[in-house]
Amino acid sequence: DNVEMKDVEFKLQGNENSFYSNSDQNGRYEFTNLSSDENYTLSADMESDFLLGVTTLDLVLIQKHIWGIKTFDRPYKYIAADANNSGNVSASDILLIRKAILGENNNLNNNSWAFTPDGDDIRNNVNILASWKDKLKVNENQFGSNINWVGIKIGDINNSNSELLETRDAENVNIYLNDMEFSKNEDISVDFYISDIEDLSGAQFTMNFNADDLEFKELIPNNQLIDKNSFGLSNIKNGQLAVSWIKPENAMDEDKLFTIVFTAKNSGNLSSNIAITDDRITSEAYDNELNIHNMDLEFRNIVENKEDYALYQNVPNPFVNETTISFNLPENQNATITFTDMTGRILKRISKDFHKGKNSVTVSFDNLVSGVIYYKLETGKFTATKKMVYIK
Repeated sequence: DNVEMKDVEFKLQGNENSFYSNSDQNGRYEFTNLSSDENYTLSADMESDFLLGVTTLDLVLIQKHIWGIKTFDRPYKYIAADANNSGNVSASDILLIRKAILGENNNLNNNSWAFTPDGDDIRNNVNILASWKDKLKVNENQFGSNINWVGIKIGDINNSNSELLETRDAENVNIYLNDMEFSKNEDISVDFYISDIEDLSGAQFTMNFNADDLEFKELIPNNQLIDKNSFGLSNIKNGQLAVSWIKPENAMDEDKLFTIVFTAKNSGNLSSNIAITDDRITSEAYDNELNIHNMDLEFRNIVENKEDYALYQNVPNPFVNETTISFNLPENQNATITFTDMTGRILKRISKDFHKGKNSVTVSFDNLVSGVIYYKLETGKFTATKKMVYIK
């Protein structure tokens, strides 16, 4: 999309020697003092985080292409989707990219970008996988000429790595479950549902649970909607589950995604011990028009235990002028609520003594653009984070 790329490493390989040049902020590179007696081969490379611009939305787009529902309309998308460099786009590419999203494969950073000489093929040839090349032979006749290249971010089908601002729909999509109390050593089975499933194409989210109170025992996918490859379990012992879900085109009319069986280490309730965060992957859902929605966790039949800590969802959410946040404390104590934006910048902090039981604070924000705000409750023994949406 004609965006200049900085810090691309160009390599000019001669008969005996190699020469290197990095592109500047305008995307320009240069080689000088070349010998007219040598033949050269020019190539380009750049390392970066493989997940730059890569989300489950890209997997949704690849799947729709494979099934012929919405085939790729730009040649570069074929190269971006061919993550395993097999020469075709298949379910194997989805599996490889999904492992990276879930944190199960961290060895793809050296294969983050593909570069090919600019020309008619890369811009118009939908059969590009059979003909594209990553090297170009250079001879004396091309000295002094401009040779332009195109950089393609592997895995990023919608080219979101070059977008400066992401637009999100104001309506949240919720993962919901029934709150329940549990006793020490009790095995509890928790069903997780997703709202508005008929309007969705997929989602990704991080689910955190308090590993001091809950021990993961088993995950049971609803195979009609989600398969075992959709879950990242590498950090499950520390209370973190990553989920990357693509809704099957023939999905049944039901909304239960999966069930988790826990063993309780202490007494408590679910609403004080489970939350959706952006810790591993950004939590977001995609509707059938491929709009992006924020996600949150909603508890049905909330059990309020005055002997437990709890942080509740702000009301209203989304909000325009002000919103109220409630939380529960098991004793009189000092607590801090910190509000940050998506970059981690602190917007507001409230720290004071609160009483035992349910407390509430009402907040407003000035000079902010619309977006997601995170709020974290901290005491000496408890920390919990939720997010809310501000609309200006």
